[in-house]
Amino acid sequence: MEIDIRVLGCGAAAGVPMISSGWGACNPKNPKNNRLRSSLYANVDGVGLLFDTGPDLREQLLRMNAGSGDDRPVIDAIIYTHLHADHTDGVNELREINKLNNAALPIYADEPTMKSLKERFWYGFEQIDLATTPLFHVLLKENIIKPYCPFMVKGVEVKPFLQGHGYMDTLGFRIGDFAYSTDASSLDERALDTLSGVKVWVVGCLDYGYHPTHAGVEQILKWYELVKPDRIILTHMGNHLDYDELCAKLPENIRPAYDGMKIKIDN
Repeated sequence: MEIDIRVLGCGAAAGVPMISSGWGACNPKNPKNNRLRSSLYANVDGVGLLFDTGPDLREQLLRMNAGSGDDRPVIDAIIYTHLHADHTDGVNELREINKLNNAALPIYADEPTMKSLKERFWYGFEQIDLATTPLFHVLLKENIIKPYCPFMVKGVEVKPFLQGHGYMDTLGFRIGDFAYSTDASSLDERALDTLSGVKVWVVGCLDYGYHPTHAGVEQILKWYELVKPDRIILTHMGNHLDYDELCAKLPENIRPAYDGMKIKIDN
């Protein structure tokens, strides 16, 4: 299995810089501190999976293929971590993917997330006969998923696991030797067992210390000792986490992400 990862955005809910507090502790001269809202793309043996659709999705998709000679991203399915706006509000940008695929786009989400999407973007679930009708809105096909119940996307097995996010739960995902966790403040034994043996783990990290709904650097270091992946890549970072400062403080195999970062995994 060959997995090509692209970090489309690694910023927290307000991105970096923040409208309210600017760059914070981040050096504005370092472009790696300029962070769009968190989203990730994985191409697994030619199958394109997009994790979350944040409000910066249009810019992220344009950046993803910029300079490649092909401005048509391969996206076969959307996989949602949870229902929060910074992970869902870019849904309408998927209409352009519908145009490329000439089909409804399968989306995978747990019941609360799917319910929220259907309430907010109800029109996206009203099917259109593309043979006779112009595509005038995003077109989605729902698939309900549950923690610890693996599902298949065009032959690719995805394993969802449960994450604590303070007052609610989110989903993390494992594909082969890769795992993606964002918006998690706690992981139980079953989640840690699911992560056992993973090589590359992209993990949300909001700040240095304790936060009720997000892991910080201290928590990431504890998880590292439990899971022992080859590499941890930090995402969903706030404006207190400067790229160079993190690189200087952390072990070499724990690195902050940056928008556009590429990671290749050969299982």
